[in-house]
Amino acid sequence: MSGLPYVELDLLRYRRDWQEVATEDFRDKVAFVADGDEWIMDGNYSAVRELTWRRADLVVWLDYSLLVVLWRILRRTARRLVTSLMLRFAKSMKSRLAR
Repeated sequence: MSGLPYVELDLLRYRRDWQEVATEDFRDKVAFVADGDEWIMDGNYSAVRELTWRRADLVVWLDYSLLVVLWRILRRTARRLVTSLMLRFAKSMKSRLAR
C-alpha cells in the first residue's frame, strides 16, 4: 500500500516452529532493517526498542483494554488447540489408512 518495506518483528524473532532466535541474532537482524532509510515495522520487543524507536518518525501504539486482550488470547488459544487436535487426528487416520 505505502510502497515502504514492511517488517514483522515476530518473523525475525521466531523460526518457523516458533523457536526463539537468539537475542543477539534478533538484534542484528532488526538493526539491519532499522538502518534503512524507510520502513514500516510491526511489533514491539524491549530487546530492540532502542534500535527501532530512535529511528522511527512515527510510533502507533494500540492500547487495547485488558478485557479485549485476554478475550483475544483465549480465543486464539482455543482455535490453535482445536486446529492442533484436528491435525493430529488427520495424521493418525492417514497413517492408519496407509497400513
